[in-house]
Amino acid sequence: MPAKTLQDFRNGIDQRKAEQVVDQLGLYDCKNAFINPGFAVKKRAGMDKISSALTADSVGLFEYNESLYTVRHATAGSQTLSGYGVGADGPMSTSLYTLALPDPGDAGNEVLQVWQFLVFNNTLYVVVEYDDGTIVHHYGDVSDMIAGTNVVVTDANCPNGKSVCVHDSKIFGVEPEDSNPAYVKYSATEDPTNWSKVKDSSGTLGLPAGLEASGNEFLKAVTSYRGYLCAFMQNSIQLWKTNPNPALTVLDTTVDNAFVSYFRTIAPINEDVFYLNTTGIHSVGQKTYTDTMSTVDVGSPIAELVKASLSSSYEPKAVYFPGNNQYILANNTDMFVFTLSSKAGLMAWTRWTVSNEILDMVAYRNYLFVRVKEGSDEHVYSFDPDSFQDETASSTADIDVEVSSSFNSLDQPGVWKQIYGSDVMFTGTADLQHKWDSRSPSSLTTAFSLSGDTRPGVLIPVELMTTEIGFKVTQTDNSDFQLNGITYYYNNLGLF
Repeated sequence: MPAKTLQDFRNGIDQRKAEQVVDQLGLYDCKNAFINPGFAVKKRAGMDKISSALTADSVGLFEYNESLYTVRHATAGSQTLSGYGVGADGPMSTSLYTLALPDPGDAGNEVLQVWQFLVFNNTLYVVVEYDDGTIVHHYGDVSDMIAGTNVVVTDANCPNGKSVCVHDSKIFGVEPEDSNPAYVKYSATEDPTNWSKVKDSSGTLGLPAGLEASGNEFLKAVTSYRGYLCAFMQNSIQLWKTNPNPALTVLDTTVDNAFVSYFRTIAPINEDVFYLNTTGIHSVGQKTYTDTMSTVDVGSPIAELVKASLSSSYEPKAVYFPGNNQYILANNTDMFVFTLSSKAGLMAWTRWTVSNEILDMVAYRNYLFVRVKEGSDEHVYSFDPDSFQDETASSTADIDVEVSSSFNSLDQPGVWKQIYGSDVMFTGTADLQHKWDSRSPSSLTTAFSLSGDTRPGVLIPVELMTTEIGFKVTQTDNSDFQLNGITYYYNNLGLF
């Protein structure tokens, strides 16, 4: 009795080829779930609302010293959080604080975007853009920022651009794009308020990234990568080996044909850095070794899904979530999740969807918090692994899990088969359907609800005559679910 068991989904979503092409270790789609280190498909955590409506003109969501923060142009006090990850349920403080970071030139100029929220020497370094386009760097204690005390970096050589990073005991930064920046600016060692110190800071110039580029390129962003300063140019990446003594800083590597379009998506995962541009998600590590955009990159299995979600109306944001060792990119109501386990050989993309627009998110240990827009209000939510539904402002929403395979020829392409039965290995309950004709992928058998491990019980009938078969598993119950495997039983009938 021939049988085929599919129980290793380590490649996650891979849509580089059409649905009819077999991928024994992957899936054609995986919605609202992720691949765990055992290569099973695990339903994602539900979202719990943990805040009341946020101050209307506040922006962002950030973590520092186990507290959550938002930012606005004036003082606003704090509010109490309640739910997963805060208070008795986690390490986070039950207080959500609002930092008051006014524009020094116009106290009424409201905050448009917070581009960077960094910690330098246990003190906050925050880059704020205001409604009129002014960008200001702020550096100071949390207590001063809550009180609205002036903490502006006033040095005339401070770049006051969107992108900065902490590296080698300095702050490195880029001037605004409309200045066509050619130099990476840097502060004095251990003093991010001083950008003019002779022989220690950049002063009026800086690292000559523009001069080292192969073409007429200006700087876009900076980050830290494996001990190097990584400078993103318009169409290349430069890796600088820096030193607190600027005279010892040298250019190490230039990688052409690489660029970042949305630098809020720059985030580390293990020893690499991922980022998003208009062609999809890429990694600094892979670009360093391949030196070409034509080579398959880490984000290529979901490139078309990501590109379809991009819009000028939304600014994507990504974080590293240590709880599951994941790079998570949010764009409007879509989330693209890369789960990595080097020891297990797991590198899998899946996608999540939520009911409302995600404006910002932050991760801390095993906790993932998001700022969500619901109508005219905004709230903070926490992903709770003990919850199996998403809360909304006034009700709950089902988590729509959908897992589908490509078509599988059961190791014998072109052979006509009588598929007469199947078994599932589920944790929980879900609906199972089968697809039998790659020319019509939307043709499915009637959904059949199954629970647990069906192998010890009566054979689950299928009764299909086909050369290939695939499955679709769906679940919306308010319960946990994990797809561990599916087995097909069949007879070979000969060539079709």
